[in-house]
Amino acid sequence: MNRPIWGDAGVLARVALIAGVLLAAAIGLVATMGDRLSQPPVPPPPPVEIAAPPPVPAPASKIPPPTVLAVVSVEGPFDPVDSVSFTSKANGEIILDEVIGPGPEAVCADTAKLRWACGLRARAALANQLRDQTLSCEVVERLEKRRIRARCKGREGDLARIMVANGWARSSEGAEPKYERETQAAKTASAGLWAGGWTIVLEGRRSRTAKPKS
Repeated sequence: MNRPIWGDAGVLARVALIAGVLLAAAIGLVATMGDRLSQPPVPPPPPVEIAAPPPVPAPASKIPPPTVLAVVSVEGPFDPVDSVSFTSKANGEIILDEVIGPGPEAVCADTAKLRWACGLRARAALANQLRDQTLSCEVVERLEKRRIRARCKGREGDLARIMVANGWARSSEGAEPKYERETQAAKTASAGLWAGGWTIVLEGRRSRTAKPKS
């Protein structure tokens, strides 16, 4: 059976149409690539500056202990001056290093605002610690003839530590914080002068409580 001539012509027309579409697409693709190739290259982004980490602070230096000038054996009888100093006939006056306390005439107030003779009580507390014993004292400063600053130990240990633990002395300003545990325990127990928050209302003529360390 003979096929109609118009049928073959229709097929050819459709083939030609598809070929034309493909050719146009190819020409457009080539043109687009050409445009891209003809454009100048895009410069890379500028480098991002990264800030240097802050310098690590150097660890705080510890307060160096005072130089020991001599170690002396101190024998009684002792005469306490206040809660942190006393005298002996052989050695003169000895002031306990790194602590302060109320003067012998100091008057304190308790939490109820009642006044009491804290200086006299503190002096008596030191007298009880000094009774019937010989001390070993490390001299750290010679203030004048027969007057020294020292760290003293008795049969119960560091004398300054004992006075701090019982609330009759506290660390002086700038001193090494080695009595912090005893200070906190005395505060918690309201021992000694901490019965009124270390409130001295009258210093008296002689006092070693200036500029205390908190």
